[in-house]
Amino acid sequence: MKESKAFLQNLDQDKLHDLILNCLQKNEHFEVAFKLAFTAPTDEDLSSLTYRIDKSLEAFTDIGVRKIDFPEVNEYMTRARQGYIKFAFDAAKHLFEQLVDMNDCFTYDCFTEDHSMNDCDVERYLHCRLWDFVTIAELATDREDRAHVFEGCLDLYFLDFSRRLAYFEREFLDISAWLLANENHLNNRSDLSFFEDMDHGDRFNQALVETTIRLYGYDEGLKLAVC
Repeated sequence: MKESKAFLQNLDQDKLHDLILNCLQKNEHFEVAFKLAFTAPTDEDLSSLTYRIDKSLEAFTDIGVRKIDFPEVNEYMTRARQGYIKFAFDAAKHLFEQLVDMNDCFTYDCFTEDHSMNDCDVERYLHCRLWDFVTIAELATDREDRAHVFEGCLDLYFLDFSRRLAYFEREFLDISAWLLANENHLNNRSDLSFFEDMDHGDRFNQALVETTIRLYGYDEGLKLAVC
């Protein structure tokens, strides 16, 4: 490692810059890695990422695909760990929405040897992606970011899930409830709708009461119930 650092320090900087620029122009993977390491994400970067997600989805529905794999996930989760919560959440939300929307495109035969891109695989993969939202919510430290994830998970709760995937509704409701329970606790409040001055519905309110009791005790949950 020391030798490598010394080697880099002794390089002609103009030639090094030219090499980097050339790689950026010719190698998309290098460009992504470079931006992840050195630049903050832009709206253009988000558009590029969602476009690549769509291209990966198109490839995934191809009959020749054998494994569910979206390299874009690593990119948006890296951004989440860097603190770019809204960027990461919006990319994760786009992928999840598209997978749910395209659910009918996948075969329902879970046991055929000819089609590994089946509905059961997709359902398992959606479970993995659900944990992306949990992680992003846990990484959100800024109140505006937490509010963004809160509202976004409520949007996902209203997705048009198939009967087989309907249990995901409660999962997203619980993430929003967890965020609001924490927000109330941080601000010493008991409020059913702290992020926005509105009622989010009876089912959400019930989830919030249950989450608050689990995290902070019955008395705190009771305060919510009588608000």
